[in-house]
Amino acid sequence: MLWEEDGAGADDDVLSPDELVGLLTEGWMNERLSPELMNHLGEYADCMMEQVSQMEENLQQLEKSDIRRGIHRFELQRMQFLLNNYLRTRVDKIEMNAVKVLEEDDAIGGCLLSDGERKFANEYVKHCNKLLSSVTSKIPAYAGEFKLQDAMLEPDLDTPVFIKVKKESTVLIPDYGEGREEEVVLEEDTQHILPYQCVFHLLKNGDIQLI
Repeated sequence: MLWEEDGAGADDDVLSPDELVGLLTEGWMNERLSPELMNHLGEYADCMMEQVSQMEENLQQLEKSDIRRGIHRFELQRMQFLLNNYLRTRVDKIEMNAVKVLEEDDAIGGCLLSDGERKFANEYVKHCNKLLSSVTSKIPAYAGEFKLQDAMLEPDLDTPVFIKVKKESTVLIPDYGEGREEEVVLEEDTQHILPYQCVFHLLKNGDIQLI
């Protein structure tokens, strides 16, 4: 277990509930604001699900007149929204281009998708191919071959994104007018708006956060 209840003994390898929520909040913001699918949060998301379940059990044990019940319910609803919206956002991105997502997941050793997401993506591709076959079977052969990948949407990696710099870094910004690149130093704790393509590697390294 990566998290511990408030008041438990300190452990450098164990996250407090606040730290866990903080990590998931940052991951949720990055997922919501990035044009492409980010690597899944793995055990952090699983631990959040476990924590939500435990909070639901604890809530049932409180008397209805207990003032803590309302406070805990509010916090529980906040965590449920955060987790559900994070997972829903990822599913939406998977549906946009499930074929490429599966290929990328294979290429990087399964870091992109969770086991459940990979199962969903495979099922989604299977059903889409079945639907596509039922349609293309009625199209004359001279019209050419249709592939599912052709119907999928590619993320726009040139989308401008707002970033907050967590660690000083250097990026290359294209100057489309002069056809060259300019080196820019991003100082820690500064905020910028830049093309996603220029900073995606910093995001994946944890050097920046999308805001």
